[in-house]
Amino acid sequence: MRISIAIISIIFLTACGKPVDPSLLQPATFNYPTSVINSCEAVKKTGATGLTNDIETTTGASYNLRTPANYNSNVAHPLIVVFAPAGTSAGKSERHVHLTSVATQAGFIIAYAKNMRMSLRTIKKLSDIPLDIQKKWCIDA
Repeated sequence: MRISIAIISIIFLTACGKPVDPSLLQPATFNYPTSVINSCEAVKKTGATGLTNDIETTTGASYNLRTPANYNSNVAHPLIVVFAPAGTSAGKSERHVHLTSVATQAGFIIAYAKNMRMSLRTIKKLSDIPLDIQKKWCIDA
């Protein structure tokens, strides 16, 4: 019995791992090239700069979005969408992959989709996330 408890404790402590460095979860500044060409009309793109949580598409999919800290709404940015594995929230997914700082420093906009029970209907809902983002932020499509 003691051995079982010891093994379970070791597995639990190993699974918890080290806490995530908070700086990895913050949007970084992107060094825009001086010869950048404006490719979006800022008036039409109303997405916020930095951290935006709990955005919902018209079909019901939810996601969190991160832009570079100095996001320029006139410049098209590449997009990364991270889909949360089963039983994991968008926030947990972000803490697990540690992409926010690295991706935004490279000029990417990154979205973390919230987990949904898998079905054909869910696939359709999740596929609407990039389209929803393109309506609000300047995405290189």
